[in-house]
Amino acid sequence: GEWLLDDGGKKIAVSGKDGITPQLKIENGFRWVSYDGKATWEKLGEATGENSGNNFAGGECMIKEITDEGSSVRFTLADDTVITIAKDPNGPDTNAVFTITYKANGGEGEDVVNEVPYGRIYYIGYTGYWGCEMDEVEFTKEGDDLVSWNTKPDGTGETFLPDYENAIVALKDMTLYAQWGVSYILTLSEEGRGDAYVYRGYYDYIEDGRYKVFGEIVIEANSYEDSEFVRWSDGNTDNPRTITITSDTTLTAIFSGGSGEGGYEDEELEVPATCTDYVDLGLPSGLRWATCNVGASSPEEYGSYFAWGEVTTKRSFTEENYKWARGFQDETGFIFDGYSKYNEEDEKNTLDSEDDAATVNMGIPWRMPTEEEVQELIDECTWTWTYDYDGTGANGYIVESKTNSNHIFLPAAGYYNGGSQERVGFYLSSSIYKYEDYDYDDDYFYYVYNYSSVRIFYVDPSSYDSTNGQRELGNSVRGVRE
Repeated sequence: GEWLLDDGGKKIAVSGKDGITPQLKIENGFRWVSYDGKATWEKLGEATGENSGNNFAGGECMIKEITDEGSSVRFTLADDTVITIAKDPNGPDTNAVFTITYKANGGEGEDVVNEVPYGRIYYIGYTGYWGCEMDEVEFTKEGDDLVSWNTKPDGTGETFLPDYENAIVALKDMTLYAQWGVSYILTLSEEGRGDAYVYRGYYDYIEDGRYKVFGEIVIEANSYEDSEFVRWSDGNTDNPRTITITSDTTLTAIFSGGSGEGGYEDEELEVPATCTDYVDLGLPSGLRWATCNVGASSPEEYGSYFAWGEVTTKRSFTEENYKWARGFQDETGFIFDGYSKYNEEDEKNTLDSEDDAATVNMGIPWRMPTEEEVQELIDECTWTWTYDYDGTGANGYIVESKTNSNHIFLPAAGYYNGGSQERVGFYLSSSIYKYEDYDYDDDYFYYVYNYSSVRIFYVDPSSYDSTNGQRELGNSVRGVRE
């Protein structure tokens, strides 16, 4: 059988005799109920026989009466047993206003109380909420920096970084205590052809390879196709590398091969082998979703990045090096002049299989999802943000079926705009962006295709949805199959 679910997809609590949850079954042609955790069963009546009015399976109806009591529904069974099911036992008042209290916790500054209406998005370390003016909470402590917030004064509760990525939906009151420590500046650079960056930990990117860091972090060096990581400038060869920064530090990732001077923007890089496991999420369409991004071997890995309609990855994603862009160079730079495919002339609105990154890299029958299939995933699953998926430290959404226990994980892998990896995460569909327009003369609606944009779906801590994006940017791809 299936659980009764509330509007949020949560299992509904029930109560019966003496607070014991009743158990129901059909066995040997009869309906039975247990009030003691299945230790004993009472017979209710036949489960088979001639149909007689409002019966489940013929014979006497198992439920005699259903009464809506506002916050709950009362079921009266054939033997006059009453079962009460709460509609939403833990649901907050949607008109509620929650208080987010910030405490200096040994620092200088009075408590700051931020009032946020139910369901609105607020940011840790700031007053106000999304859609109104927001100001940073400014506590100070001589000799220390405010490095994080915690739900317990001693730092043993849930930790939040003072950063715009920590967007929270207001569902309850919360008290947050400032956590103090000394942060340092870590500067990462590269010698040879590769990138170096902070991968995980308490950090805030400043600019030009400079990070404000606190405590233990993980750094990583990523080599280009014709080079290999050799070592860090202090002689350490771990990659990724876990390190605790105790003073302002500069580290250089050293790579062998290549000159390190330009020429990499347009190069095509190899797409690693992709895991081809898939999950049945019980979707109405029957569609199966891959467990990993294209170019990844496990769910938490980011995988490779692709411009829409390209099947190889590259280091930089620009309008100039986009496969389907037409244009020319003049003294001012690249002048864009439309698209050579998927345009107003050919009226192609969905990717051909030879231009589908999932099909080419994972093989038939894999492909990228359409706009409608992305919307199905959004509507038919429960989405839960996590900062540490399965103990891997990966940020993203656990997307769980509403009809079975299966799920997939979508990491917030960022995206490439030019040669820089931006925050948040975007996933490509195979569909050109379309919008509905209206013909006032002939009185009908019709679709207009905008061939400069494609449908994508995004994930960040505060939300997930479909939107439209630029064709030439580097985004993640998640494969689907029938």
